[in-house]
Amino acid sequence: MRAWRLSDTLSSSPGAPMRTPHTQLSCPFRLPTLFQLAWAPPAFGATLAVAASDGTLTIWELKVGNETAWRRAGGPWPIPGGADAARPPPLAWAPPAHGPRLGAGGGDGVVRVYVADALIGASRAWELESEFSAGGRPVTALAWRPAADEEEEEEGKPSSPLPALLAAGTASGDAAVWAYRPSLGSWARAAVLEGRAGGSRTTALAWAPRLGRPTELVAAASPASISLHTLSGPSDAPTVRTVATLDAPGVLPSTAGDVSASETGVWALEFDAFGTWLAASLSGRVASAEDAAAAAAALPLPPRVCLWRPTLAGSWELQGEVVAGEEVAGG
Repeated sequence: MRAWRLSDTLSSSPGAPMRTPHTQLSCPFRLPTLFQLAWAPPAFGATLAVAASDGTLTIWELKVGNETAWRRAGGPWPIPGGADAARPPPLAWAPPAHGPRLGAGGGDGVVRVYVADALIGASRAWELESEFSAGGRPVTALAWRPAADEEEEEEGKPSSPLPALLAAGTASGDAAVWAYRPSLGSWARAAVLEGRAGGSRTTALAWAPRLGRPTELVAAASPASISLHTLSGPSDAPTVRTVATLDAPGVLPSTAGDVSASETGVWALEFDAFGTWLAASLSGRVASAEDAAAAAAALPLPPRVCLWRPTLAGSWELQGEVVAGEEVAGG
């Protein structure tokens, strides 16, 4: 596997850095196909989580003082169902305030959290810290709550990390928020996120930066729709309110409980740094497996990104779509 970085090497476009090959993972065995990659926050050094086609999870770290050599710092750990190419296991790093922690979803419906024994260092070791069942069906999406108020950090005020919350979604369409209890070393379900149509799988989750808001904002996607939820009150028992349901443009709703075709519909979500824009990546169309005519008419659409933001009245509206790098609609 080859890693890349931006180089200061001159390119044909003035001011545009070139991408040059940086280093290659060296390991004592042949790497299988890589299904999922996730970089750790920069505070923990060059650390990369890798889910592979042999159903394992490994954590790699760039050796201190050597920019061309990597070491296997953790694993390989077995991830049940992790060898299914149609459903790569979701990986999500916790915010830096919670230390070096990685969440990984399994095909057995279990979320596992791995932790390092040091923030950074050449001899840092990783281990399984905790796990919980998210409902029995394969885990398909994970998202941590941002741990600190970024406004306070910018102003130089001391900010204590908020209690760890992790949103997890499954292939059956379930999505819930789980709270970590440090004194017990375990997780408890704190809230349920409802509102996605058709009982389809949860394809993506995103947690907006808090930025002093009185409520949290979480987005959960199925192939054909996105639901937005606010959370208020205590972390271990928040009050949840569904504030919007957004239809994915051009995607046919599915009544099938599980869509097993290649990735179609909404497959990724991300808020901007202020939590005022929501971007969704979409591809293809999804039709009910019970409706052959609709399935035949559902021709593939080019991959695109849709952008929503709230109006002054508080309702979320589609602002534009980007296809192949070109804005084709929006205000």
